[in-house]
Amino acid sequence: MSWPAGWSHSNSADHMAQPTTRLRPIETVTPVWSAPTHVSLLVQPPAPPAPAALPAVLEARPRCTADDALALFAKHWDSAPATVAALPSYDDQNWLLTLASKKLVLKIAAAGAECRGGATEAETLAYLRCEHAMMAAVAAAGVGCPRAVPSKTGDAVVAFSSRGVACLARVVTFVPGTPLSELRKEPPTGLAEALGAAAAKIDGALAKLPPRADGGDAETRDLAWDLGNASRLGRPYLPELTDATLRKRVEAALDAFDALTASPAFKALPRQLIHGDINDENVHCEFDAVRDRAWAVAVLDFGDFARTCRVFELAILLAYALFDGGGDAVDGEAAVLDRAARLVGAYHAATPLAEAEVAALPVLVATRNAQTVLNSAHAYAANPDPYVLVSAQPATRLLGQFAKLGDGAIVLALKRACGFGAKAAAPAPPAAHVDAPKKHKDKDAEAQDVCAGCCLL
Repeated sequence: MSWPAGWSHSNSADHMAQPTTRLRPIETVTPVWSAPTHVSLLVQPPAPPAPAALPAVLEARPRCTADDALALFAKHWDSAPATVAALPSYDDQNWLLTLASKKLVLKIAAAGAECRGGATEAETLAYLRCEHAMMAAVAAAGVGCPRAVPSKTGDAVVAFSSRGVACLARVVTFVPGTPLSELRKEPPTGLAEALGAAAAKIDGALAKLPPRADGGDAETRDLAWDLGNASRLGRPYLPELTDATLRKRVEAALDAFDALTASPAFKALPRQLIHGDINDENVHCEFDAVRDRAWAVAVLDFGDFARTCRVFELAILLAYALFDGGGDAVDGEAAVLDRAARLVGAYHAATPLAEAEVAALPVLVATRNAQTVLNSAHAYAANPDPYVLVSAQPATRLLGQFAKLGDGAIVLALKRACGFGAKAAAPAPPAAHVDAPKKHKDKDAEAQDVCAGCCLL
């Protein structure tokens, strides 16, 4: 894996052997570290890579040029004048299309790509169709998300061959907004509640989708960022953490996860199709200062979907929504717990949780943060770009904050927020007045996670 010079990335999933994330130009990102020396505390300095032949699966990539992309779009979608700009990607190609009145994203996937485990053309088509069905269900539930744009024949996916590679193309809508990651330093009033309510709507909508006949949502999908794989796939990366305290904390989180998943209570948790990666880059937020003075939340990147435990969705969201801004904006444990309680209470008010799901959240959130640290460290070892660790830094802090709070205190606060227990307090009502957020610069394509289907692969 080789990242282009001048780009940074934060956490997103759907990259299997080399967990990586959506890229953004460095000039749009506030670096987490002022110097790469901070990185050495987290991971082993990588040895110079020895020349080696790449596995054949890595060669399964589309090789379209900008002219090819425009011609493909004009032939199958719209012949109106458009400009095209390449967007960063890994296995897939992504092109931002700017027309007179709108922006769209053309996504080109190759059969056999590593990101999908070398899936055949038929399997890849099934995965993409599952993503489109999920987006339609989420949009119908009132949560913003990209939508598949039908081609001239009415199909959302177009198969073609490019330079001997079987490819699948699709066009999705462009979703504007401010990434949640840019709201860390001063989390606005009402945002935690809006996030919890949106996640509840998403899960409520996806719960209605039955298993697909084409196998597109089969539980056999094996992704590096699937929370269920955190221990099995992450433990081999433990030696790459040079900080002994961090390594011990990460290992303890994985041990707790293994104990949880082996318990009878875990096996009884509700299961369904989930988005699987509602992280702080895959959430875009907009504040309506005129109509209802509330936050609107849109979710992007459905490529890490999984049919698994429902509560994984909420745990993953919490793992990122509780990130602080670093530096002078590091949150105290009380602030973290308060924000978690408000988010979980809002989720529960819309989609009731089982008490056992709430009890599992501290372990699951810590596991996701451990997974972030391990996958990021492993990606850095493969390619020493310090910005691959952007999410690892706040994840490390949150692991420490959860350790100080203790699982018992966290569970008690979350259960009270949901109204469980005789002494449980009802969740606080939404604020009657929400402060308007500070103006954030529109990041346009840089802020857009253009992967409605599988993250910038």
